[in-house]
Amino acid sequence: NKKNLHPKAIFSVIFKAMDISVIIPVYNGAATIAKTLESILAQTLDGSQAAVEIIIINDGSTDQTNAVVETFMGRRQDYPIRLIEVENGGVSRARNRGAQLAKGRYLTFIDADDLWTTDKLEAQFLALEANPKAGFVYSWVNSIDLEGNFLRRGGYPTIAGDPWVQLLIIDVVESGSNVMVRRDAFEQVHGFDANLTHSEDWDLWIRLAEKFPVVTVPMAQILYRQGGQTASTNVRKMEEGSLEIIGRAAKKVGGTRHPVIRQSLANRYKILTFDAMDGKVPRGQAALAFTYSLKAIFYDPQLLNRFSYLLKFWMKCLVIIFGPKRRTDRWLDRRSDWAELEGFFLASLNVNP
Repeated sequence: NKKNLHPKAIFSVIFKAMDISVIIPVYNGAATIAKTLESILAQTLDGSQAAVEIIIINDGSTDQTNAVVETFMGRRQDYPIRLIEVENGGVSRARNRGAQLAKGRYLTFIDADDLWTTDKLEAQFLALEANPKAGFVYSWVNSIDLEGNFLRRGGYPTIAGDPWVQLLIIDVVESGSNVMVRRDAFEQVHGFDANLTHSEDWDLWIRLAEKFPVVTVPMAQILYRQGGQTASTNVRKMEEGSLEIIGRAAKKVGGTRHPVIRQSLANRYKILTFDAMDGKVPRGQAALAFTYSLKAIFYDPQLLNRFSYLLKFWMKCLVIIFGPKRRTDRWLDRRSDWAELEGFFLASLNVNP
């Protein structure tokens, strides 16, 4: 009934304008995409406030992804779903393809295994409407496991000062399923870099922050799934992508000795150390964690002030590397005081310039 619609929504109906495009890249996501779509279709933002579309880019899936998505078609009339099939080309190409097809003034991305709280779209939409110069808006993040259970809260960071410096020091966005970006800003920086297979979202935020202000919604609205075969578990590739991104920034500020670059490298190796030890850790990843911890100390020698924590962490790594797996797992399960030693590296992140 057009009488009950906001004038902007009436314009959208008549002229096919669109306010927000939700873009979901998916590869073999049949097991998780239903929960993701449910979290989108449960959003409080409705047609009286903004016109929303959902674009799903099936990136060459070989499972039942399409069949799952089709069961959601037409469930919510003000959130029409388009399903596009493309040859497998990676998440960056899929996101960029979705952006090319999108009609919205604002673009927002969510991976097919992550979730949003019901007020995410509304809060971010209103934030961008209130800040017309901003390139993008982000919310806070919490992590969940494969079953959707709460794992840990994010850092809940807020941009203070130069957003480019802040985002280079540490990825305050914390998830590729977070931001809502102004379409013209996204196009101005040419979208995601398809040559990066990991940390490509962090790269985009940095390039956007170099040209535009950034807005924070100070609410935890993103539920970021970790564990299993998610992209976030491949720490070697995360390291490669991170070093490429930091190297590009180093060229702009005079090299890797610049304090901001060293701080960025220190933070990245602290995060990589934690990620390598998160969950059930194979021997190879424990060895990586040991190496990454040494690199973190190289860039942030103040870590040595907590040498007792470091020593216990190194012992844990060595036990996993050299101990018989069955006995090692049992022994570590009994050492509850060693369970979260790697959390020390997250607690030591330096987020301010």
